Amino acid sequence: MTPPCWSLARAAAWLLSDLGLIVAMPRWQPDGARFDYFMNFQDAPNEEFLERLRGYVGPANVADMSSNAELVLPDLQKRGFILPWGPGSGNWLSLNRGAVRIRHQWPRSALDP
Repeated sequence: MTPPCWSLARAAAWLLSDLGLIVAMPRWQPDGARFDYFMNFQDAPNEEFLERLRGYVGPANVADMSSNAELVLPDLQKRGFILPWGPGSGNWLSLNRGAVRIRHQWPRSALDP
């Protein structure tokens, strides 16, 4: 069964909303970059969006989107990770027009069976 928040996010995309969009946001630290995941729910109380959602007739899992369905949001708190950098790490990050490029050098021990 699809989590209800995914059904809502899929409908929101059809309605030109970012509601339900999950992104990894970097925080720069001295020893690396910490990436935490966040879900956009800014349109949830937006009356204009809610009105468009009421009139939505596109693809949907109707059972998940009924007003009686419990909206279960994923717990993203434990999904974050740290990408270390510095001498010997083999990792680098660069920003290009707002996009983050990452090169990660896996330790040899992680590649060997």
